Amino acid sequence: MWREGPGPQRGYTFTRLYELLRDWIEEEREAWDVIRLKLRFLGITERGKTSPKTWRWWQDCAWTADLPRSAVTNVSVGRFFWFYLGTTRRS
Repeated sequence: MWREGPGPQRGYTFTRLYELLRDWIEEEREAWDVIRLKLRFLGITERGKTSPKTWRWWQDCAWTADLPRSAVTNVSVGRFFWFYLGTTRRS
């Protein structure tokens, strides 16, 4: 399901969370078509140059096609905050 982007493990935490949710929803026999409209994934990325060719983590995760496009997005943050999140916080 998950394909590696420019760096190792990019998007992996959300991929694993998505897989767990899908398994749980299936196990409980809940309506995926209803639940998928309520899910939201917000990725925090390091701020960089933007262009149409900018790599976005969700573009390399096949599971994002199962959700509405507006349900998966990014927020870019400054380098120091990104470093703080990446080195002192567990995902």
